Amino acid sequence: EHSKLPGNPAILMGVASKNNFNYIYALPSGQLNPKSYISTDAGKTFKETNMLVTVAYDPYDPTGKHAIGYSVLEIGPASQNLTLWETKDGGVTWNKYGKLPKEITSIANKKTKISKVVWHPTEPKTIFLNGAGGRVYKSKDLGMTWEMILSYENLK
Repeated sequence: EHSKLPGNPAILMGVASKNNFNYIYALPSGQLNPKSYISTDAGKTFKETNMLVTVAYDPYDPTGKHAIGYSVLEIGPASQNLTLWETKDGGVTWNKYGKLPKEITSIANKKTKISKVVWHPTEPKTIFLNGAGGRVYKSKDLGMTWEMILSYENLK
């Protein structure tokens, strides 16, 4: 039997924890009220969770429950939203975590929008963000500090 997200929408982004396939994060497309969903039972059921545009499960977490994500929705004062989000329970709950690179001054700015979070393949505390403008950011402390390592301006 196949499961369905509520309303049976098309999926814009979906990601599963490689260390625990019970955890699946799904972002449906074409919604008037953006929502995201999490499954903790390998996709048999889904429930609503925080709306993040990108999520990456931690490949170094043996439980498969740790992930970091990014949201473009503002909750409260805009200055408090310049952050990443972290889950320790597979995606059921999310908490503000770390910060974004200094070049990102507004989550609404399409010129600095983040599209992907990626873990380094051999360094557990190193993550990358990439997005608009050919920008790639690197953090060696899991998102506490950042350096921009590539942008379209560097390619000239």
